[in-house]
Amino acid sequence: MSARKQATHNKVMVGKVERKPGVWQIRTTVSTFDLADRLVARLQSYQTFHGDEVEAEAERIRVLWRARGMPNMDSKLDLGSGILLRDWAYAWLKEKEREQDGRVSRETLRVRRSRVENYVLPAWGDYVLGDFDWQDVAAGWQWLAQQKFATSTIMHATSLLTAIVTDAAEHGLAYLPGCQLLSRRAEMNGA
Repeated sequence: MSARKQATHNKVMVGKVERKPGVWQIRTTVSTFDLADRLVARLQSYQTFHGDEVEAEAERIRVLWRARGMPNMDSKLDLGSGILLRDWAYAWLKEKEREQDGRVSRETLRVRRSRVENYVLPAWGDYVLGDFDWQDVAAGWQWLAQQKFATSTIMHATSLLTAIVTDAAEHGLAYLPGCQLLSRRAEMNGA
């Protein structure tokens, strides 16, 4: 590994903008930062997607997960662990609350916990992380839509689901084919 590669890290962001009804622009931005978190380089790519807002959000998340690379292939994936998304979500919440250490208001923490408990867990909580796939993601969206939740609520739930599953993948407990993940944590541990 070169010294330059060790001295930088990447941040991947994927956004969506509706250009006209039913036509979305999905923009992928990869920013490279040095260890002092100064921007070193930025690359952007665009793709057009046709569909409604929920489908566009699904595509945005698919592109994001794909853009993040693969789990560290040197580590063993324990996909047969049988851990439910519900169990990992509670552990993830506790870890996030511990990490915040007063930097985020109690109200923000309460809202995050409420969204996980009221939207993410009812929609996806009973899925096994090692078996979780895109059909499960879609089934959760359909369930939330059938409950007549607003599109913004479904998007918030999906954003939290993304964070939870990404964290599980970084720990080798989940893997969505076609949505390969690479974490800053893995880079720092010598991956």
